[in-house]
Amino acid sequence: MNLPAGVDLSRLRIESEGFLGQAVALGVRHGRLPERTPDVLLAYLRSTGMRYGQRYRTGIAVSRTVLEQGVGKALISLELGLTTISEQDLDRGVDLLAEGDFERIRKRGWEESYVRFKEMNRVCRSIPGRPESRLLRDYASQIDRWSRVVPETWTVSGGEDEDDEHVDPLTDYARFRELHARLRFIRLLPPSVLQPFAEAVNECGFSDFVRHLILALALDLRTLVPGPGEILIFESDCLGSEGVAAWARDKVTAGAKEMARKAVDDPHLRMLLTQEVEDEMVCLEGLPADSVADAFATGS
Repeated sequence: MNLPAGVDLSRLRIESEGFLGQAVALGVRHGRLPERTPDVLLAYLRSTGMRYGQRYRTGIAVSRTVLEQGVGKALISLELGLTTISEQDLDRGVDLLAEGDFERIRKRGWEESYVRFKEMNRVCRSIPGRPESRLLRDYASQIDRWSRVVPETWTVSGGEDEDDEHVDPLTDYARFRELHARLRFIRLLPPSVLQPFAEAVNECGFSDFVRHLILALALDLRTLVPGPGEILIFESDCLGSEGVAAWARDKVTAGAKEMARKAVDDPHLRMLLTQEVEDEMVCLEGLPADSVADAFATGS
């Protein structure tokens, strides 16, 4: 059987950036893995894809689509399993591949995918109906999609768009983690702060939340809904011809970094959150003087 067309095997190439591909490249380059290792992995993927295809076929013959799904899921599971078992240690990854038990690695990756999908489902189901759901307008479709993930099948139930049927425990989960980091960042604020803000803006994106947070941190406010006078103070004292005043920038950055530290453990996600704050300060610097007030929802 030929490998089904359309399946991305780039992770197995020597120049690949994926963890599996890096481990193969490292092992072959230093003689710790046989040069034929990529071919052996491809053969394993073919046989695993065929087993999957025979299990989930809808007719006498196994369709190319089902074969592609089987090979794709096996490849992703190998990537995820190797990363999980080795704890992202490339040397350990090479040792695991040298043992030749690809099925063990694949099964571990499948188990990890189930855990990830369950987490995505659980977290996204917890969002609707809470104040923060109205502050993530730009992620509404993703939240809805991930709330309907079926972990056992890597699919979304009840979706209308066929392109959104399948979910990936690598790429989808990476985007979910960024969303979850933003959600945890928002949830650091008490309901007494979030609820009035959600009511004032009705719906907004994460950047709108960050913009109001910047003003609150700069002026030491206990609310995200400033009054007209507080906006004037922010404009006159914190914004100038050269942008956000240095003292205000330092104050906001320090506050944002502390919130990011409390929200997530991952350094990459912390950097993502603080960068969003930095980017929004740049946006504030670019606002015309007569439009600053329009950028904020105000209280009475």
